[in-house]
Amino acid sequence: MEHSTISASLPHGAATRTARLRGVWHEVKKVPPIGACWSGVRKAYFQIRRWQELISFVPRHRDIRRQPWTKLQIGAGTNPLPGWLNTDLRPGAQVLSVDATRPLPFADGKFKYAFSEHMVEHVSFAAARQMLQELNRVLADGGKLRISTPDFDFFLRMFHQNISDEEKDFLAWHVAAYTPELPIHPLSVMNTMFRLWGHQHLYNQETLSSLLRECGFGQISRYRTGESDDPQLRGLESHGKLVGEQHNRMETLVLEATKVSACAVRKASV
Repeated sequence: MEHSTISASLPHGAATRTARLRGVWHEVKKVPPIGACWSGVRKAYFQIRRWQELISFVPRHRDIRRQPWTKLQIGAGTNPLPGWLNTDLRPGAQVLSVDATRPLPFADGKFKYAFSEHMVEHVSFAAARQMLQELNRVLADGGKLRISTPDFDFFLRMFHQNISDEEKDFLAWHVAAYTPELPIHPLSVMNTMFRLWGHQHLYNQETLSSLLRECGFGQISRYRTGESDDPQLRGLESHGKLVGEQHNRMETLVLEATKVSACAVRKASV
């Protein structure tokens, strides 16, 4: 219950004393040793709450792990997909805790499909390579990966003189939404894409395709958000709920790639 609600429910004298005590406590916390101690207590409290939350997921997660999944989502966030094994660094009731920058806790060739949306840009290039190598390992031969990420080339095109009205609208919206203190200029947007939301490395189609090939994928194709030749990979993206579907289509690079079988790799090397 909020403080204002508590105070409103108290008699006038009690509410006044509560307000005074709160003011005193606010001043006391400014004393460095007390403030530091209070900060530590608050941190410990929320850590305990977090562990309680994690423990509450254990029975459900045990049941989830036992199911014969064939589709894996990395970085599910708040978008768990029905029929998929959903994973994220931060777990949820339907989302297993998995650090995608470490070896994935799944058997070789377990999955037919893998999907990751607006996640790869949040890890370093080396960590992204590790993640894609692991996804290649846990996919069966011929398994498909669908991956989406901000498209660096789209943001670079905004520096051109003759951008479309749609791109001008995107530019104005992006600055107003995220950095209203900055001028409406492509450089404001580019700085935002590199420094906010924990972004560590941006890709364009060429660099992401090259990394996918390096990690054992082939048959790489580009699609618009929500679209695919494979029914299992259609309508998966949810980033449009945050930025709008039109903006998501404009800014997002979506690639699908197929795991190249070990036999095919050996034949190609002969």
